[in-house]
Amino acid sequence: MAVIDTARGQGAASSARLPVPAAVAGLAVLAAALHIVTPFNHDAAHFIDSAGRLLDGARFGTDIVDMNPPHVFWISAIPVWLARQVGARSDIFATVFTAALAALSVIASGRLISPARSAGPAGRLLVVIAAVVVLLAPGYDFGQREHWMVLLTLPYIVVRSRRADGLALSGAATTLAGVAACLGFCIKPYYLLVPVALEVWLLARTRRPGVWIAPETVAMVLTGLVYLATVVIYTPGYFGNELPKALLGYWAYQSALPDVLWAAVMATAPAVVLGWLGFATRGEGDRVPAPAQAFAVAGVAFLAAALLQMKPWPYHFLPAAVFLELAAAVVLIGGPARAGAGTIRFAATLALVVVACMPSATEVALSFDNRATMARIEKLAAVFRANSGPNRTVAGFLTSPRDVYPAVIASGTGWAVPFCCDYLIAAAARADEAPAGKRQAIREAGVGQAERVIAAIHMKKPGVIVIDAGSSKLGFGGRKFDYLQWLDAHTDFADILRHYREIDPVGPFRLFVRK
Repeated sequence: MAVIDTARGQGAASSARLPVPAAVAGLAVLAAALHIVTPFNHDAAHFIDSAGRLLDGARFGTDIVDMNPPHVFWISAIPVWLARQVGARSDIFATVFTAALAALSVIASGRLISPARSAGPAGRLLVVIAAVVVLLAPGYDFGQREHWMVLLTLPYIVVRSRRADGLALSGAATTLAGVAACLGFCIKPYYLLVPVALEVWLLARTRRPGVWIAPETVAMVLTGLVYLATVVIYTPGYFGNELPKALLGYWAYQSALPDVLWAAVMATAPAVVLGWLGFATRGEGDRVPAPAQAFAVAGVAFLAAALLQMKPWPYHFLPAAVFLELAAAVVLIGGPARAGAGTIRFAATLALVVVACMPSATEVALSFDNRATMARIEKLAAVFRANSGPNRTVAGFLTSPRDVYPAVIASGTGWAVPFCCDYLIAAAARADEAPAGKRQAIREAGVGQAERVIAAIHMKKPGVIVIDAGSSKLGFGGRKFDYLQWLDAHTDFADILRHYREIDPVGPFRLFVRK
């Protein structure tokens, strides 16, 4: 991105740089405000609740059972701990934490792009647009794992793009970028495709194998080794027990390939079209800047990682969309347009900003709909708050934490059982779709999960039990499924329900409160 740098004197450099951090900080405050008044993401709520339990002494792998790597919970513990110090709600602090992380990531990336010289107007505009993209494009998925992963890996990808141009960089800054990138890429193993793709691109561009050895790559690898050792020591059963057992049932969440491909197209098509417009209108002989190439490579690799997961969930495609939008922004702003194409580029850049803002704008609009997510969360939170039970906990049988987990956080209660979602029960209900040799193990895993949930309910005595009674439950492949019928047939759950009475449902959820 040196192509957009403009040399100036030291005094001019200081005055030119000041407005950019201020603009990024302002956008971060705006994003935090918007997401405080809109529904808190359900997966983020799960990690926030679990992190709070870890801070209270719960054990990962016993009290909290999850196939996600432990460091996601450790990072989530930071805003929870801070919220407790000032007596604030953890979801509000988590939102502020994500906004602050986004601002730091963008500002750091801007400094890595032009550490010694002040960027001209185009460079400053690019940093501001990057802030718009990473802060507003996530919409409901603000604070999701994939969103954090984008924020943690952005500076690293910028650093690797600068290596393509052979530019000198601060060893301390690039080392920090490598450490942060490791935490990002390790959120899911699929995302390790991205650094591999970047190194292949870098080798093809520079023809120098030595480019692979740099402070950021060494730091990323060493951090990964330390992290792997920490997981093995801290959660000895994660790789040998919990992860294999979870994989027995996680396939139930996968969707048909056409649905996944359609979700991929919807998420990435605007960025691809706008990027193509920037490429098609570039000046004669103008080479696509290295950052644009690096962002595009990362975007395609993130897209491949999302496709491998075989789920049409929008947040799986968020990293691909964000980095393809950043690539489009660099192409549209980072070089001169050919004669007569300035209007096209201006319109395309404006369209890019609108596309980035739409998800958050949509969430704000939906928050005023009395039948939408926010209304259900508020109703559930009121029930949880009024019926918190002796241990201020809630339990349930569901395959998606949507609505329920944000309501748990908003009500000040906690989740009583080890599992976020009952994906093993969903798989057990569809065991006939699995290979014959695995069916019995899948059925046993589903019953085992139900029994562990029931054991936790016996111990915690939650004030409310939530049961998903919706007609299209996640993970059941369109099959009709009644939790109570299945639990009565396989467990002693009926004995527990004798201590509860059913009240009016909220949305698709049947609610049982303790007598």
